[in-house]
Amino acid sequence: MGDYMNEKIILFSIGSVQEYIINSRNLKDLKNSSDIIKEIMLKGIEFFKCFEGELILPNLEVDNLNLLKNDNNIPNYFIIKYKNSEYLGKKLEEELKEFYIEKVEKELEPDNKKISNEIIKNQIKSTFNFYWVETEYDDENYKKFYNELYTHFDAVKNSKKYSTLEETGKKCSICGEKNVYFKKNNNNNKINCFIGKNLKENETLCISCYFKRIYNNKNLSTNNKNLSTAKIALSCLEENEKLKKILNQYNNNNNNKDLYEGILDSKDNIDLPNYYCIYRLDIDNLGKWMSGKYFTSTENKNFKKYQQNLSLKINKFFNKIKEFFKNKNKLDFLIYAGGDDLLAVLPVSLIYEFDNEIFKIFKEIFKGEYSKLTYSKGIFITHYKTPLKEIVRVSKTELEKTKERFSKKRIDRELEKDSTVISIMNEGYDSRSIYFKNKLHNENAIEFVLRDLQKYFSESSSYFHFELENQFINMDDIEENNLIDIFMLEQRRLMKRAYKNKDNEFENVHKKLLKYLELNAKLGDFIDFENYFNLFHIVRKYSQLMRKCLK
Repeated sequence: MGDYMNEKIILFSIGSVQEYIINSRNLKDLKNSSDIIKEIMLKGIEFFKCFEGELILPNLEVDNLNLLKNDNNIPNYFIIKYKNSEYLGKKLEEELKEFYIEKVEKELEPDNKKISNEIIKNQIKSTFNFYWVETEYDDENYKKFYNELYTHFDAVKNSKKYSTLEETGKKCSICGEKNVYFKKNNNNNKINCFIGKNLKENETLCISCYFKRIYNNKNLSTNNKNLSTAKIALSCLEENEKLKKILNQYNNNNNNKDLYEGILDSKDNIDLPNYYCIYRLDIDNLGKWMSGKYFTSTENKNFKKYQQNLSLKINKFFNKIKEFFKNKNKLDFLIYAGGDDLLAVLPVSLIYEFDNEIFKIFKEIFKGEYSKLTYSKGIFITHYKTPLKEIVRVSKTELEKTKERFSKKRIDRELEKDSTVISIMNEGYDSRSIYFKNKLHNENAIEFVLRDLQKYFSESSSYFHFELENQFINMDDIEENNLIDIFMLEQRRLMKRAYKNKDNEFENVHKKLLKYLELNAKLGDFIDFENYFNLFHIVRKYSQLMRKCLK
């Protein structure tokens, strides 16, 4: 066909994704946000089938798109090469907008026939921004074309006008941006809108947020329909022997009034878990890895192979994580995992096991030329009544904060970023956070923080850290070398007094604390005492929460 069917390459992405996901009131909204984006991306990939489209990135290992529909690993970008005489980016954007609008109209149709298509289009069209760049292409110069795509892509994102909707009227109680069209009932006659499903009292939603609430409702499993932060918090009791015994007694004796009342009294003596975890993970500097910054070969074909191999490994990593949840029959706990990040919800009792599994899987998959690839993560433990939107937003900000804190290398910190933030937020929004490198003595630092220290606090009533904190908290502007010897001598004295006859155990914990303090000092060799003492407060709180799960 000659020049008529020139090969072209397109880089496509959906913008505003993080804000869209953050605007979620419950776990169903959160999960559906991710699934809606995934469905749009799959539609975009499918669009190019008619044009001999070949998916270059991400490398998903699967040619059959139907097999990807239940996959969590679809990121919000793709690079595809295709054959056509004309560029297709604009046509793709229009088709995806129409696809999204039709999905919304179909979900709304049964109960809300009075809403005009024009109203739906006006609200929906500003939900996402679509960014794309395309150019002529040949395989021999893949690296050149890849670099050009991203250079122009950044310019397009900066120059493309963000879609906004100017409306006057009462705003949505979730996103706060668009006008209200749905409410629970007619009790509030001041708000003139339609009656919606699955809404709470006083909840009034725009079309975009309401669509998230009702999306795919018929096909959802019972677990997904009933998923809530309270259920996540309580799920650690599935292995609670005391509760199992009470349930067995109830099932066997609920017709016996005296025994039944005794069982109810036993139930009231259980202090139920009321905290759960939002777990975030972000692969560090993936853009630099993909751009070839750490790739030594100068051959273009090898560069493409290198990219696809890296993408394949990332996909394998996320699939292994998916298997972890599947094996525990908790697949609904995984909100999304793809591209360079992951979001999951966990009971407090599962944090340590899950984090260790991630550490092990990552180490197994990324070795050799990929051994210096790292990830940063956030463990956000919060009361189940804390507004979900708030904790998801905080988790994103705090993860960025820990990556920034450790963004520079030091002699004792060879790898940049590669860090963790743990934050505990209570019902009243009070919170404490700690920031530390992922590895301590080349092992997962979480083993020390959530195992060794947690064990100490579960076996000891010592409050030595309070005494230390009172002495040193205002001295963190003194250089490390001038202060650390004095500090560690005092800590050693107080800890030894608390440990009494456990000398070997005490020495081990003390040495690790010294290394932890040095490794996680601020740039400029200043000790961060606030960060250090928050470690003890957080571990003590974690220990208390674990006792609720396990006793």
